[in-house]
Amino acid sequence: MKVSRWGNSLAIRLPAELVEKLGVKEGDEIEARPGFREETVALRRKRTREELLKALEEIRKSAKVPADYKFDREEANSRGK
Repeated sequence: MKVSRWGNSLAIRLPAELVEKLGVKEGDEIEARPGFREETVALRRKRTREELLKALEEIRKSAKVPADYKFDREEANSRGK
């Protein structure tokens, strides 16, 4: 990949193979983070709000909590009063 100037920023073009592997399309957002080794970068497609909410719903379904459990915000935020 080659780094190019794009206005005041720098940009890279993603090869088609990587685009397919990441599942990205024009307009999607990706996240770039330093990789495990200093000279590497980890890329991933940024998940949409809908995808994140769906993942949370799956976590809720698989969570093992008693049937009679009720979350009490006031109790959780109290300081032992």
